[in-house]
Amino acid sequence: MRVCGCSFGKQINGVEGMDYITSTAGNDGSAQIQVFFKQGIDADIAAVNVQNRVSRASPLLPSEVTRAGVVTQKQQTSALMYLSFYSENKNIDDVYLQNFFKYQRNS
Repeated sequence: MRVCGCSFGKQINGVEGMDYITSTAGNDGSAQIQVFFKQGIDADIAAVNVQNRVSRASPLLPSEVTRAGVVTQKQQTSALMYLSFYSENKNIDDVYLQNFFKYQRNS
């Protein structure tokens, strides 16, 4: 992770629209770097920008890492909407509403 993670981290850090970056390393030699972007940044453009920076770091990697492979994936994890429901009817409590919407969604 030290050689590979640093190579990627240095190249990826500061990519346009980036909010922050995290990295983890596994005991098996795997590493994961996640780049989080500011709200409003086009996810497709951000993915291309990160991929370009990963490509710049690839020649710096040991051949073992290149053979094992480097994967870049776009993932969008932000919630698009939150909904809140309530009832003014005193006979309908939060459990009733929760069950109602749970079963309506599945039907």
